[in-house]
Amino acid sequence: CQQDPKRQKNVSNYYCSNFGANFLAGCVPNSAPSPAATDLFLPKIPVPLPEFEPEMPTFSCENENAKKTSPVSVSNLQSIAARQRRRKITNKIQELGKLIPGGHKMRTAEMLQAAYKYVNFLQAQVGVLEAMWSFHQGKEEALMHSQELPNLLISQAIQEKLYSEEKCLIPKDFVQTLASDYQIQSKPLIIEEINRILLTS
Repeated sequence: CQQDPKRQKNVSNYYCSNFGANFLAGCVPNSAPSPAATDLFLPKIPVPLPEFEPEMPTFSCENENAKKTSPVSVSNLQSIAARQRRRKITNKIQELGKLIPGGHKMRTAEMLQAAYKYVNFLQAQVGVLEAMWSFHQGKEEALMHSQELPNLLISQAIQEKLYSEEKCLIPKDFVQTLASDYQIQSKPLIIEEINRILLTS
């Protein structure tokens, strides 16, 4: 590079490179400038290093702990559901004990057996009332008996005695009326049972 004598004092403002043999048709190889020249023209910019956070693998300890604790969670849910079922059963048994005469004094097994007998007693007693009404065909006598029976059956002591002995309440005069009926007399098993009731009453 030749310098003009008139502008010799400004030579430091330029960078002159020597063209090598690879120069062809105005093309210059992309060669890096010298460090001294780079310091003259380019400011030093600090380049921050990228920070990399390590990525946790999919088979981390967290997933293993979740697998270990999952059976415990299922067990807890099952125990909660079992407690709720037992609580419901206990509440229902307590309600049943209020409906059965003397049920509050019984344990669960005794109460269930008493409930079975009590339901049979109620069905038999309703059957007696229906038979009385149909036999007398709605006459005043049937109405009188149907009014007397509920007054007696209000007593829980009478109900408890009747269903525990598997018996129901029947007016004696109604049994006597049945014994004199010709249709009942034609049935030996029924008339035998009626006579037994009359003898024990």
